[in-house]
Amino acid sequence: MCRLQSAEVAKLHLVKEDEARRAEVAQKIAEQNKSFSEETEKKLTEKLKQGEENKSQQMRALQDRLREHVSPTGTRSGPRGAATPSEL
Repeated sequence: MCRLQSAEVAKLHLVKEDEARRAEVAQKIAEQNKSFSEETEKKLTEKLKQGEENKSQQMRALQDRLREHVSPTGTRSGPRGAATPSEL
């Protein structure tokens, strides 16, 4: 009977070790998923910010080009009927 109990104790010990390993793996996976999500969110935020900056820069360039076509006296130097910045 002692051998049987010893074998059962050994089996229970192995089961507990296996459960502990599984818990560690699950925790590591959760940490990796969290890290991946945070890094992805950071990259996306940076990409969106850069897109907004590019859009603003393009808008300023367009406004500057429009101003170049309008003389300081208010007369249009561009095509006939072109709108002035104040008309936009």
